[in-house]
Amino acid sequence: MKNLFYYLRKTREMALPYLIATLCRNLFSALLSLFNIAGFGMVVDALYKKSYASVIRTIIFFVALNFLIDLCEQLLGLFENRAMRRASNVLQYQYMRDCLDIDYHYVQDGNMLNLKRKSMIAHPAFSLNTFGEFFGAIVRLSGTLTVFFLLDPSFVALLILLSGLNIAITLHTQKLEHDFRIGCTDGERKLDQLYEIMTQYKFAKEIRVNNASGLILSKYRSIFSDFLNKFKSLRQKKLGAEFIGILLSCLQSAVMYLFFTYKTAQGEILISEYTVAVSSTALFTAALLSLFMCIGTMKNILKSVDIYRDYENTVGNNCRVRKLKSIPEKDIDPRKASLVFDNVTFRYPGSDHDTLKNISFSLAPGEKLAVVGLNGAGKTTVIKLILRLYKPSAGQITLGGYDIWEINSAQYTALIGTVLQDFHLFAYSVKENIVFDKEYDPIRLAFSIERCGLGDKIRSLPRGNDTYVYRILDDSGVEFSGGEGQKLAAARAIYKDSAFFLLDEATSSLDPITEATFFAKLCELTSGKSTIFITHRLKSTTLCDRILVIKDGEIVENGTHDLLLQSGGIYAKLYNSQVKYYADKPEN
Repeated sequence: MKNLFYYLRKTREMALPYLIATLCRNLFSALLSLFNIAGFGMVVDALYKKSYASVIRTIIFFVALNFLIDLCEQLLGLFENRAMRRASNVLQYQYMRDCLDIDYHYVQDGNMLNLKRKSMIAHPAFSLNTFGEFFGAIVRLSGTLTVFFLLDPSFVALLILLSGLNIAITLHTQKLEHDFRIGCTDGERKLDQLYEIMTQYKFAKEIRVNNASGLILSKYRSIFSDFLNKFKSLRQKKLGAEFIGILLSCLQSAVMYLFFTYKTAQGEILISEYTVAVSSTALFTAALLSLFMCIGTMKNILKSVDIYRDYENTVGNNCRVRKLKSIPEKDIDPRKASLVFDNVTFRYPGSDHDTLKNISFSLAPGEKLAVVGLNGAGKTTVIKLILRLYKPSAGQITLGGYDIWEINSAQYTALIGTVLQDFHLFAYSVKENIVFDKEYDPIRLAFSIERCGLGDKIRSLPRGNDTYVYRILDDSGVEFSGGEGQKLAAARAIYKDSAFFLLDEATSSLDPITEATFFAKLCELTSGKSTIFITHRLKSTTLCDRILVIKDGEIVENGTHDLLLQSGGIYAKLYNSQVKYYADKPEN
């Protein structure tokens, strides 16, 4: 019962016009069926009495009535489609916001993705048409049962007995179909992922170069085979029940036809009443089948509401970003604010070991800090924690004296500019890839493009910064090289002009010599700004004020470039192993 009330509340909130429209349309459709049966009986009665004028009047009346009701039904159908589209758009927008706001690690969590897909099946607004059909079936059954009751009340009891068995069978088959749909959600998600791989541009090169089509097709065959096995199991379970249901429906129709034929032969009912009874029999059988199916579907819908409520609660409890949007802004002066890690420990969800262990350090206002270490040491995890993609398992990160998880989302995002190693370009214009939804300033955009080293490239494009990246949405789009793409990602941070910069392997796609030049430009652009550099190429660390060395999730060295070289530790070994690649070379 609680699910029913919840269902009705969600319907009122999100799709009330759609519900009203579908109920009204099904009401008109049901009434039209009943009116036509009555009209047919009246015509037969007039013909039997040879009252031809009455026949013509009756036909004209019911033709006009059909026209009016059909017109109303069509208009309601248009309104229903519009209301359904609006409700669907609201739901799609809600799911999109959930995807954008939910905590980062849930974005690739298989259980969460399956729950989301199941919840879309279970959402109230996706099943309102079933309630409309149920209402229409009730009206048709009420009308036909009234006819049967007026002709012979005892016949109604026989109908109820025959119908009871059919109800049980239909409910059983509906449950089997519902369980089948829910059981296929994981496979459907995997098929969606395969379709993305096969159709998206970013995978096309890897598939062809590595001849990966065989692997992808084998994955598809495996998933499809699993679907087929599930479907065969469903078909076997349904076959017997459906056969019995067909027999019962045929028996029910035969009993009804024989009953009214016998009554007519005995002279207990008129020919006109017989035609009404026979027509009502066909309508009753169809309406009863529709009612059974709707009951089974509605039962599964209300049962599935638990899935949607589980999804809603999971999203609500794990959308910390959404909660941060409503926090009042803090009084933070970015020119004087320090970023502090205080005994921070972090373990990734589902992992059995800590990636960071009691990390403590501070980034002073205007300081340039390099974080170095071997792969897997935990360097990028530091960036992820600062960006609030994850929350520390223990300890605290503060900015300007405030825990970063207590700072307003918009305020915090505006304070930090980021260039990531695993950056992504969107299939939109160059301008949109840099500006996003910030205020557009053409002078600042031109400056950002020029300073990141893409000025000549963008000017050479036919549409300049309005040129689309890739050809996915525009045939005249352009594909940037890895280095050019990384420069474009850097232009985003330059345009943002934040007080803090986080550069995670921001020059990894550039050759060492070009990297040194570009790194010098970045240092110039971030002059006076607090900056964290994560890099494997240690020549650039000479431009930083201080260097942290992380090993196995712990800070093992902390100091200036000269100091760490003199100490002869990990940093000195890493630096000396690379310095030969940066030696000045004579020009050709």
